[in-house]
Amino acid sequence: MRETLRCCRALLSEWRLQPEEWSRVVKVVQLVLNQTASPSLGGVAHITATMIPSDTISIPGPIESTTLEQIQMPRRQHVKRLQQALEDMHRKMSEVNNAVRSTGRQTRRKKKGNSMAQFDIGDLVLYADVWQQVAGEEVCSCSCDRDDFELNLRD
Repeated sequence: MRETLRCCRALLSEWRLQPEEWSRVVKVVQLVLNQTASPSLGGVAHITATMIPSDTISIPGPIESTTLEQIQMPRRQHVKRLQQALEDMHRKMSEVNNAVRSTGRQTRRKKKGNSMAQFDIGDLVLYADVWQQVAGEEVCSCSCDRDDFELNLRD
């Protein structure tokens, strides 16, 4: 019993666990101590003295043999399913986004004043260049192609 307590304390310290977490290390300590030689049993481990060689050693259920391919195959299938689900999600998102954009374009087209003005040669056009304005000075230009005159208004 003292050996079990000493090993539990040492393992808790080594794994930097709190004393309240002793239940996490008890199984490990039991497995290790069952494999160590005991002077009272003539240098034989406890597990060896109590079991016959054909018994399984503290493993719940039967042992199954497997290959690396058998382990990796379900993972590959899972990754393929994830890729397909991701592609489907992107396709649906693209369809929804395209539908929303199309609806927005149609709504914008229906609004009054959102179409380009169709000018003919000889039409009177008002022109204002925002970038040529000086701070504090407002300029408005009006030009007519027919008469070639320009009107400047200043405050």
